[in-house]
Amino acid sequence: MDSRVQAYLATRLCFAVLPFALLLMTPAPAAAELTPSLDASPPGLEPGSSGEYLHDVREAPERPRRWFLLFAAVNTYPQLESEETVAKLFERPMEFLAPGFSGVTTFSDMRDRGFLWPPHVGVGRVFGKRWSAFIEVGYSVGKVRTEATDTSLVLWPLHSDYEVKRSALYAGLGLDYFPWGRANLAEYTGFKARLAAARPFIGTRVTWTEAGYRADVKVGPKPFGSLIRVKLDDTWLIPSFNANVGLDVPMTKHSALSLNAGYNFFAYRRYDFEGPAFVVAWKWFFK
Repeated sequence: MDSRVQAYLATRLCFAVLPFALLLMTPAPAAAELTPSLDASPPGLEPGSSGEYLHDVREAPERPRRWFLLFAAVNTYPQLESEETVAKLFERPMEFLAPGFSGVTTFSDMRDRGFLWPPHVGVGRVFGKRWSAFIEVGYSVGKVRTEATDTSLVLWPLHSDYEVKRSALYAGLGLDYFPWGRANLAEYTGFKARLAAARPFIGTRVTWTEAGYRADVKVGPKPFGSLIRVKLDDTWLIPSFNANVGLDVPMTKHSALSLNAGYNFFAYRRYDFEGPAFVVAWKWFFK
């Protein structure tokens, strides 16, 4: 065979074998690289049973909760002038008939000791960064009673029983304005951090109160029962207005402690019901 033909065939053979030689010389990839892993899903995606990705599981920003429940108690200081008058009208004759008589306990005494804490609950909503509004309802009832037996002027035991019962059913609307924005609800470390995140507000309340009053007084020599008995019973439906300033302190991502101090103005019977009020409330945001 001609030498030139041999050289040509050898060259063609080399070019035909070269790709297979290069393929054999290339190192084989690792098995993990060739086998797709079900765990190796793209960031934020969750694989389905058939290999497709079902949905994005990355945590989305939590929507702000605008609705809240309100649980509160009000430390009130009403004037209660009519009750003091009734007590004096009873105490003076008793002190004359029985010099050892030491007086009666009234709701004025309970007020002066800071024991009047009528509760209420409500539901409200925030509007934007500076406003919140709510409705609230509550009911409270209580009584004070003084029983005593003292030696009368005629040296005969004189028994007295003085009982007063008060009740209040109330419902109202509230509106708060936060001049520097509402408190940011988040997880805080320590009360100092929470207090630093607190925000002040100016508030108003319009309330309708059905107030009830009942007094039952009995006096008589022992053991003959009550020779004198006086009963007083009355009910009033009274609108009132409250103006206050307060502070919302964030406690958790969903709750805040709310404090305020204000004054209650009543449409009538001001001498009985008007006075300062201090509120401690817990707000729980749920939607």
